[in-house]
Amino acid sequence: MRMVVVSDLHMDARTAGFPRFDDVKEALQQAVKAALDERVDAFAFLGDLTDPDSPRAFDAVAVAVEAALELAGNGVVNFWLTGNHDVIEDGSGSSVLEPLKSLVDEVMVCDRLGPSSYLLDSAMLCFLPFVATCASYDPAKVVEQVAADADLVARKLVVLSHLNVQGAAPGSETTDMPRGRDVWLPVEAIDRAHATTGKPALVLSGHYHQAQQLFVGSGFPVHVVGSLARLRFDEAHNEPSFLLVEV
Repeated sequence: MRMVVVSDLHMDARTAGFPRFDDVKEALQQAVKAALDERVDAFAFLGDLTDPDSPRAFDAVAVAVEAALELAGNGVVNFWLTGNHDVIEDGSGSSVLEPLKSLVDEVMVCDRLGPSSYLLDSAMLCFLPFVATCASYDPAKVVEQVAADADLVARKLVVLSHLNVQGAAPGSETTDMPRGRDVWLPVEAIDRAHATTGKPALVLSGHYHQAQQLFVGSGFPVHVVGSLARLRFDEAHNEPSFLLVEV
């Protein structure tokens, strides 16, 4: 199983008043092109497309729809997780990614309503989107339910998350651009899944704009993807990137 993973586009971001929409759009197009050139099996976005109340929100959704359809049209299944900047806290449980749900079957929006997992060749993907206040769910229970699947014993558990990770180096996502609340990665539940399968889990995480790697729990790796662009001056040291993952 091979997959390209991106996160934290923040297409409505401005740097000292300068709009970053075109920069981020180009970066996303490069990631989509890489997914097609590498002939990957899947593409995953780990949250934070745009704030719902942004003047560019509709433009950002249009870019996401275009990317999703291009991937799906070339046989690449793609997953779009809701981040803390995507959810609409009006009691409806909706998000800016809602329009993607009406596209083709190969495009999946992963919010608290599901899907919670997807079987892809040698990997069992487990999705942990942001836990909105008005649309709450228990991430630990999701991991436990996925781990109880009989098919998991023969496959690698790959967790895709937009939750907080203990020990991650924070940046603009917690200072200049905070939104929502802190909900932590269910490390103990993932460790129990590891004990069930005998295989260390792999966690791919969004939310933090600086790409980084951590080892938590019993030692399973958490790869923080990072943003596709430097969005604030305090991110000047960041290396904008996406991941090509092979399981």
